[in-house]
Amino acid sequence: MNAENNDTNQTLNIPLITQDDLYHNELWWLVTILAYYITKKKNKDEISNYVLDIYGIISKIGNCISIINQSKGFIRRRPSIKQLDDNDQMTITGYYMYHYDVVIHKLSTIRDLSYKLINITCKLGLNDKYCNWENLKKKKNQIPVVGIMNLQQLYYKLLEQIEEERNRSTHSGEINLTFLNELDIFVSASQAIRIYNIPLLKEWEPMAKGSYNEYLLHKKKKQLIERIEYYQNITIFFIHALTCCLNNVFQNNLSDDFKIEFKANFEHANEVIDKYDKKNNKLVYILDWLIHLDNAVKKYHEQELKVGKESIIYFE
Repeated sequence: MNAENNDTNQTLNIPLITQDDLYHNELWWLVTILAYYITKKKNKDEISNYVLDIYGIISKIGNCISIINQSKGFIRRRPSIKQLDDNDQMTITGYYMYHYDVVIHKLSTIRDLSYKLINITCKLGLNDKYCNWENLKKKKNQIPVVGIMNLQQLYYKLLEQIEEERNRSTHSGEINLTFLNELDIFVSASQAIRIYNIPLLKEWEPMAKGSYNEYLLHKKKKQLIERIEYYQNITIFFIHALTCCLNNVFQNNLSDDFKIEFKANFEHANEVIDKYDKKNNKLVYILDWLIHLDNAVKKYHEQELKVGKESIIYFE
């Protein structure tokens, strides 16, 4: 769908953000460099601990992104049918859902960590246990960057379905992806036939070459990976935009003495960022997009919100 050719759509063009861009943006790279040298100090003052606290959050976010990538890798390179049969009689769909469950929990964790990143960087003083969306909204007037709450509100909306899935999984032990139902029926039946040595009809063999079942297995795996990447790309962009927006807040909270002490590290961080061959790793490339968020936040409750493949957010 071409959002720009439809006058009824509101289109928000955003930079195409990769995981590499995220790791090279103005806040992420600077905090990582500073944290490395701060850990060598014997005596750490309040500013040093402030930097390390922020590094702790972004490090956890990076770890969650790595686990999501690992889960995608496991899904792409799933074990053989025999290995699944021998592994406590796990089905292919059970294997897929196990790794999808990991993904939705990590996506939800990243969103929660984004609230903590705002809380720590802006020094809002929320108790870590109560640092959630509702309490963050109560502190919005203390956030010095215009647009961050709109950014987070849109991010909250885009991950709403994932949050619902995570809640059902955590509290009810239920994960339901309707597009896998057809796959689940035949793999469960064919596995039962194999395990209990029932004479196997050719049409029940999941990976019989050229069979409909083989086609279905590949199709559903592709759909699942695309679903994961859809939400992962949303998350990477919003975390990237958030960390870029928080950079000035972070630097304003550093003392002049600290900046003098670590002057060489600031210079090194800036050199790395400036030499990075992509230019969407700086705040200036995010701001043009953020100015559209006010209208987006007003409209998302009235119309369906989607993210296009070409890094376009639009309303139908």
